[in-house]
Amino acid sequence: MSLIFRATCELSPLPPEPPPVSRAEPATAPTAPLPHCIAAPLEFRVDEAPAARLPGALVTREAQGTRLAEEMRLVWRRLRQKCADAPRGAARVLVVTSAEPGEGKTFTAVNLALACGLQGVPVLLADADLFRPSVAERLGVAPGTGLAEWLAEPDAPGLPGLLADPAYGLLLARAGEETAGAVDRLTHDAAATLLDRLRAQVPGGLVIIDTPPVLAAGLGTLLAEQADTVLLVVQARKTGAAAVRAALGLLEGVGDLTLLLNQATHAASENRFGSYYPYATRAKG
Repeated sequence: MSLIFRATCELSPLPPEPPPVSRAEPATAPTAPLPHCIAAPLEFRVDEAPAARLPGALVTREAQGTRLAEEMRLVWRRLRQKCADAPRGAARVLVVTSAEPGEGKTFTAVNLALACGLQGVPVLLADADLFRPSVAERLGVAPGTGLAEWLAEPDAPGLPGLLADPAYGLLLARAGEETAGAVDRLTHDAAATLLDRLRAQVPGGLVIIDTPPVLAAGLGTLLAEQADTVLLVVQARKTGAAAVRAALGLLEGVGDLTLLLNQATHAASENRFGSYYPYATRAKG
C-alpha cells in the first residue's frame, strides 16, 4: 500500500483552543434512556459556553450555521456512504486518530459527534485516549468512571459511567479514572469485546472513538484494526510526509481508511470547505 502525502493547500488556522471551562458533575440519579439506548445513563449537558465565547470552537444547537458545523456535516456525508453496507440495525464504529499529537483528532471527534447527533444520528462518543483523555473536558464534563473501569471488570453489565445529553442525542463514554493500568488490559480480545459493548448502546447508530496518535501508542492501532472505518487527521503544513507514511504503514491492516486534511484552504473556485475535508480514501479489498 502506498499513499503519498502532498500538502498542497495553504495553512488557514482554526480558532485557538478554547480556554478551560468549568466542568459540571453529572446528575447523581439515572435518567430515562434515549430512545436508541439500551442502558439508563446519567444525564449531562454539553457546555455551550466555549462556543459563545469563541465562535468555531464547538458545534452547538445555536451554531449549526457556522462554517465548522457545515464542514462536519460534509465529513459525515462522505463517511455515511461507507456505512451504507452495515447490516440492518448494526452500529458502525469510527475511530478518529492521527499520526502525532496536536493535529486535531479530538477536536474532530467531538465536533463530528455533536454534528451527527444534531442531525438525528444516534451517536456514542468514547474517549479511548487513555494516556491523555480530553473529550470530557471539551464538553464541560468532569472526569469520572468510564472505559478504564470497564476494562477492570469486563464481565460487568452495561458500560459504567455512561452519560447522555438528550438535547444532542449524544451518549458519552469517558476514559475513566484508573487509566494507568487499563492500557495493559486492552488486549485484542478485550478491544473486540469493548467495541461490541459500545455498538450495543446505539443500534443502527454511530460509535465515534477518539484514540491516541498511532505513532505515540499501539492502542490507537489496536482499536483502528477492529473498527469499521478509520479517520486519520493530518494537519496541513505541520505533519511531515514521513510521519504520514509511518502512520499508514501501521494502519495497513485497517479495512477502510480516510485521511482528513486539517487547516487547509483552497482557491475560491473550489467547491470545498476551508478547514477540513476528506483528502484521500483507501478501501481494502
